[in-house]
Parts: sequence; structure tokens; C-alpha cells
Amino acid sequence: MITGYASPRRSGLERRHVREPVATSAGGARSDRGDRRNPLRILSGRVAAHFAIRPLANRRGVTIIEPLVATIASLSVIIAIIMVYGSTIRSWHQTAALAGVQRDASLAIETMSRDIRPGSYVSITGADSLEVLRGSGGPGDSTIAVYHVDAGGDLLNSDGTVVVSNVDSLVFTSADNRTVNIDLVLRDDMQSPNRSTDDQALLMSSTVSCRN
Repeated sequence: MITGYASPRRSGLERRHVREPVATSAGGARSDRGDRRNPLRILSGRVAAHFAIRPLANRRGVTIIEPLVATIASLSVIIAIIMVYGSTIRSWHQTAALAGVQRDASLAIETMSRDIRPGSYVSITGADSLEVLRGSGGPGDSTIAVYHVDAGGDLLNSDGTVVVSNVDSLVFTSADNRTVNIDLVLRDDMQSPNRSTDDQALLMSSTVSCRN
């Protein structure tokens, strides 16, 4: 009777400790290529895990409040810049207008003074009217110059030439008809005739004496 030989089955624990055969090269050298893990593969796996896309549930979205706050802040900055720019432009216009008024008033005073000095005496026919004469006070005296302000606020000379415009008031005074006090007020409406709150007025005074 032939009895077959059956090799005993190894348990799972025993199988875990069985070493896999080691591959050898043609010359008999050991090759452990199958026992070692590739370092590049490990590194690439870690990088991919680090930069993996997170689920949308863990992400914080942008609400409508944030763009609204940013828009309001930007508008506030723009409005502040516009206000500063407008204030600077208005200040510049006021300074330039005042300088122009001062120049015109100085020129008008100098023109009248130049005509008063060669005269012998003056005749003030009104608060804003002056006549300069040369002579001894007789009927043969000659008129050198005449100045008066018309209804439109223009200072005119004897030829009808406008010496200066925008005259707010002009007052001639004299105690002896030889020395004249001139008070001239010019006004600039800053290109807004219907509004008087931004008007600028300049008073210039001078005293001139007749020399003949």
C-alpha cells in the first residue's frame, strides 16, 4: 500500500516570517532593488499630499460685505482728494483775483495822482467827482483832468476813457482844495455776480497835493 506524503501546512504567522527569495544578478551579486523604496516617489507623494486641493466645505468664501467695504473706502479717498483739489483751486483763484484788484487799484491811484500834481487846485463837485484846474482861481483857469464814476461802476477820465472798473466806492476829500485824499474801493465778484458771499473788496487810500 502506497501512502502519499503530505507536507504540513504552515500557519499564517509562519508564512509572514518566510523570507522572499533574493534576486541575484548574473554574476551572483545580490540585488535589493525590490526591498528598497524609491526616494523620488516618496517625495513626490508628500508634495502632492501637501498641495492637495482642500474640500470646498473647508474653504472660506468672499462675502458681499468685503467688496462693499472696499468700494466705500475707495470712494471716500476719491471724494477727499476731490475736495482738497477743489479747495486748492478756489484758494488759488481768490489769491489771483485779489492780486488783480490790488494791481488795478494801484494803477488807478497812480493815474489820478499824476494828473493832480501839475494842477494849481482841485474842485470836488461830488463825493466821486473831481476836477483838477491850473490857474489862480479866476475865470480863465484851465481844466487839466476830470474824474468821475458812472452808474456801471467805471472810473472815467475827461476823455471818457475807463481808468478802472468794478469800483465799489470812490471818495475825494480836501480841506484846502490843494491836497486831496483819495479813498478807492474795488470789488471782484469772483465770476459769480449773483452771489456776494465770495466777493473780495480792496480799499486803497492816497493823499496827493497840487504843486503849482
